Amino acid sequence: MKLLKALNKFGFGELNLDVRDFTEPGHIIQLGYEPMKIDFITSIQGLNFESVWENRVEGSYGDIRVPFINLPDLIATREISNRPPDAADVNILKNLPR
Repeated sequence: MKLLKALNKFGFGELNLDVRDFTEPGHIIQLGYEPMKIDFITSIQGLNFESVWENRVEGSYGDIRVPFINLPDLIATREISNRPPDAADVNILKNLPR
């Protein structure tokens, strides 16, 4: 799996992550520290991958083009979680200029 090779290259090999960690529903893998933290979430109740992938937006991370979840789907993930920090995010995200 390309993802595991890349993570190993970036120093995460000691975590012994497996393909199943990224393919089985219900997993959350958090790597790094703010502001350079990345979350891998394998499933979100109420959303399906196919729909989120179809609605993705492309952006840049440095000089690399990468897919990101679109704003409406990101807001939906925060609303579904129903956690106080995510509620604060929803207010900020809904007021972003479009």
